[in-house]
Amino acid sequence: MGRADERLQAGLSCWEEARKCAEKGRQVQAGLTYQRGVSHLLLYIQLMGWTSARTTESVKVFHAVGTAAREAVPVIEGVRTPAHAMNHARVALAASHLADPVGGDPAGVGGALSGAPGSLAAFDLIGDGPLTAEVRIAGAADARLTLARLMWRHPDFADKNRKGMWPVGSDGRDGFLQFRRKYRHGVLPSCVGLGRDAEVRKLAHEGVLLCSALRDAASGHEAALGAALAIRDDVRTPRPV
Repeated sequence: MGRADERLQAGLSCWEEARKCAEKGRQVQAGLTYQRGVSHLLLYIQLMGWTSARTTESVKVFHAVGTAAREAVPVIEGVRTPAHAMNHARVALAASHLADPVGGDPAGVGGALSGAPGSLAAFDLIGDGPLTAEVRIAGAADARLTLARLMWRHPDFADKNRKGMWPVGSDGRDGFLQFRRKYRHGVLPSCVGLGRDAEVRKLAHEGVLLCSALRDAASGHEAALGAALAIRDDVRTPRPV
């Protein structure tokens, strides 16, 4: 097994172990294990030289990183500082966006879901089932909403996290530490140049639009849309003093 494959397997093992720890209420251990798993998976992407999801394998791994990092956010927020949770929310945003077949465009959702199933059955990287366009779009929507909620709850940490932002998908290869740092400070192309609160509102709005498009194109997305609308309403209201 080569170095890259070792990192992939280590990342998946940590992810699975983190889920087990969380289920058992071992939140501190779960948070640390999620963090290790996400780092292993990012190192795999860096070793493979992927800057975008252009192949079946890269799509699977970008989506896996986005999902693992998104799962990590509430766990890490509860046991560590919001700064660590913010880092993982940004990683989730970047990786999920790169795995999204419509690139965040709600107008493309219907077409993406009405075409050939195109599920990546080998997504059983951790036993979550086929990786369809629907699953990937839902992940991209949830990543936007996760970060919007976190930034709204912790504006001071959001300001610190927004220093040295990386437009997702830009640039070439880097050493691992710089590569990981970019993901931890990723900003969507649609949010480049926005202030903190404007980015929050933009992320929440885009999340609602994607959830709404999914609801219109497929069954089972009503609850997600309701949650998205609640987050959008929250970030439109003044913060408590």
